[in-house]
Amino acid sequence: MRLFVFVFCVLLSVRTLASELIISSDIKITYPEPELIFHSSDTLILKYPNWTFSHSAINPETMYAAIDLTGIELDFIQSIFVPELRDKQPDWLSTLATEQAESLGLSSNKAIEKALGTATIYAVYNSDETTGYAFLVEDTQAHQITIIGSKKHYLNVIQWLKLR
Repeated sequence: MRLFVFVFCVLLSVRTLASELIISSDIKITYPEPELIFHSSDTLILKYPNWTFSHSAINPETMYAAIDLTGIELDFIQSIFVPELRDKQPDWLSTLATEQAESLGLSSNKAIEKALGTATIYAVYNSDETTGYAFLVEDTQAHQITIIGSKKHYLNVIQWLKLR
């Protein structure tokens, strides 16, 4: 009987592998093994059976065509999610932040603002597009994570962001 129980338990066990993506000296993402991982330009993409998430370090020189945000990119990203900060920006940057907030769906969706050590996560899920966006703002670097899939997957990815 013991052998049967042992064999039965072994047959029911599920193989679960998790991996870590180190995105900075302080932050990592611990995620379940994807179906496929590939790299496209500056973006790492992890594909699962019915959803996807990607990570890229934000390059202030190329975030917007013909606009170099070097030195102001962290304030800019924060102002997308915190409208009060837009008042402190030049008019052109405030307008750009407002347009970006609208394109992310912030006008009709509630954003998450969450501290992670010295970093801040700003995130929003657009249910009409079934797409979530998370920006991780550290002292000297910003990251963008895009989740294409259900709100459950979006919330999971936010939870997978951890201190190293």
